[in-house]
Amino acid sequence: MDECDQRKRPCRNWKNRAVRVANHPSRRDNNIADLVSRNNFTTHLRRFMVKLNERKIRWIIHEKLRGRGAGELALIQRVTHRRVEQIWQAYKQTGVPPTLKTPGKPKGPPVRLHEAVLVLKVYDQLKVNALTLERVLRDIYQVELPHNRIHMILKEAGRALPQPSKQRRRKWVRYERDHSMSLWHMDWKQPQTAAGGSQPWTTPQD
Repeated sequence: MDECDQRKRPCRNWKNRAVRVANHPSRRDNNIADLVSRNNFTTHLRRFMVKLNERKIRWIIHEKLRGRGAGELALIQRVTHRRVEQIWQAYKQTGVPPTLKTPGKPKGPPVRLHEAVLVLKVYDQLKVNALTLERVLRDIYQVELPHNRIHMILKEAGRALPQPSKQRRRKWVRYERDHSMSLWHMDWKQPQTAAGGSQPWTTPQD
């Protein structure tokens, strides 16, 4: 029984290990030595996890083959302990480093020619929007086409206009503030007085 067990208190030797990890050349510029638990997690790193790439995944597997622990590698790469274990388990099953999947929703099948011809034919007859065309094609022609694809067909054929309000958000915004009380705007109006005139009245708002 060591000294930590005799005192019935958690051993503090893990802090020395954390200091060694923090002084690693790849992590020397980051202040990650202030651990707060024995699970090798920090207060600010758990909120700001990073994404791994192919190079980092290969480095994790290389270091695991050298015998380094998953908790230490998770601390260096700023990911969770479970993520490192998932990568290592996938490598042991296949023998090759796992590859990352392409993010986002996969694209659907391309528009077929007969679908585009049918959409344009029904539009020329009814002159309605994409939502109505979707119901008409489903109820009358038994063709399932989403209204987004119908609108794309109409836009490519010059029968619909692009809708900027429904597209991706622009990089610019009207105005924004960094923190509370850093940006103010003021609303004003002119209420009618008892004599029939108007009196300016301003109301500041955050």
